[in-house]
Amino acid sequence: MSKRAEFSMIGRGQNGASAGEQCQPVQQSAHSPNIAPLLLTPAQAASFVGVGESTFQALRNEPWMPLPIVLGPRIVRWSRIELEQAVANMPRVREPSEPAQLMRARIDRMKRGSHA
Repeated sequence: MSKRAEFSMIGRGQNGASAGEQCQPVQQSAHSPNIAPLLLTPAQAASFVGVGESTFQALRNEPWMPLPIVLGPRIVRWSRIELEQAVANMPRVREPSEPAQLMRARIDRMKRGSHA
């Protein structure tokens, strides 16, 4: 039995025990849910960045995005650390203090008011 094996109790009663308790090993998966993977699939990378998969695919062409790691002809992975660094350093765009539609309406009102 490996060191990774854990035991689960079969045939437990309400108190967690029964007359014929048996233990069977339950193998942990190779990918523990408690450990964040270093290499992410495209779907995981998109989720990590906080966008959908199609948006993530479009972001691949941005100069600030890291290059993918190609492990095989159909196996593409992304470095979690490189993605984190890229997002931290990605260009920022200041949002206008006023939405564009409201700004256009205000400009139109000003134009009409100055000609009257």
